[in-house]
Amino acid sequence: NIPVATQYDYNFRKGRDLGEFRKRYKEAVKYLDKNIQGDEPHLPSLYSAARARIYGKFEVEQALKLLDRYLRIGKGRSNRTKAAVWWMKGQAYEQLNNREKAIESYETSLQLDPEFKRSEESLKKLKSKKRI
Repeated sequence: NIPVATQYDYNFRKGRDLGEFRKRYKEAVKYLDKNIQGDEPHLPSLYSAARARIYGKFEVEQALKLLDRYLRIGKGRSNRTKAAVWWMKGQAYEQLNNREKAIESYETSLQLDPEFKRSEESLKKLKSKKRI
């Protein structure tokens, strides 16, 4: 039997390598999802599982659920971390063509961390796009 912490570490590293570095998002999710079951998921895996879905452009609604779960469970995280989660939610809403929710997400991100450049840039870009 492998200790749980070691298994979490392996799944997280493998999933992160496949997703962030190799852009093999669906494969990454297979490893990351192993770490997010139960009442006490591995928070970095939870975020990375959502991120892989959004960057891979599949199961985006599921990614939003994972990010909401992260925000509920990770209440003690820094504002910078929560700002990143809200930015990622904005990215998901953009993929789902929900402009209003994307704008709300970017604005929430900036309220948490006014220096979060990704949200600032995403919000500016989205607001400059013409509505169809």
